Amino acid sequence: MQSINWKAVEEKAKGMTSEELRFARLDCLEAGKVAWENEKAGVAVSKTQGYYHDEAGIYFKELESRKGK
Repeated sequence: MQSINWKAVEEKAKGMTSEELRFARLDCLEAGKVAWENEKAGVAVSKTQGYYHDEAGIYFKELESRKGK
């Protein structure tokens, strides 16, 4: 299974618009649900629900950091 590269995703997030971040976060949450269902069904996944939730968290953190600007 793949581990998230925190620094790379944080850098990517910094270059995204707020709208892109919101949609990417929602996509990650949906992908996490699908990954979890696949895992429960015994299907091998390269990115787990946790991976997608971590990625969504990075996008959320970037959105929150922009609120004060």
